Amino acid sequence: MLRRVALLGLAFALHGCRCNRNAPPPVPPPPTPRAEAAEPDAGLPPAAVLVDKSGVVELQRGSGSWSPAATGDRVGSSDSLRTPGDGQAELSVDGVRIKLHDRSEVRLTAAGPGVLRARIRGRVESDVERGKGSVSLQVEDGSAVASSEGGHFMVTAEGKAVVVAATGGAVDVSSGGKQVQVREG
Repeated sequence: MLRRVALLGLAFALHGCRCNRNAPPPVPPPPTPRAEAAEPDAGLPPAAVLVDKSGVVELQRGSGSWSPAATGDRVGSSDSLRTPGDGQAELSVDGVRIKLHDRSEVRLTAAGPGVLRARIRGRVESDVERGKGSVSLQVEDGSAVASSEGGHFMVTAEGKAVVVAATGGAVDVSSGGKQVQVREG
């Protein structure tokens, strides 16, 4: 009985298949954009790419007006991103990533292959793959700089208060002419 049911199911499946063997092959989807800096010969200036966002994220080109940002936007030197309210944004260039948390702002001062430098305000998180590049985040008023060539760290800069915590690798922090290395833990 079970064998008859199986054969009957197979017969229905084969009868129902009206495959067109002469149909053209499916068109492959377009390639996914890489979240990296443009190659020097691509004709575009070096830039980071907005690889992820949630909530409201705004982009300012140079000293222009603020406008809504979109995933895939290129953010170059002297451009800014901000996350008013509950927005979040993540920028990437090669092995360097920075994430802006809510009510934060970043103005890029350099973006190129494996390099990301910026002035920040609010809460910013950074992740640098060891050997893939470097990040340098300067507090908006210039009072402190956090730099890393491999590791994961967070900077909170609100007014004159600056807090730096390393959750992986190490980060060099300089302020007031002194420098310390903050290691995870």
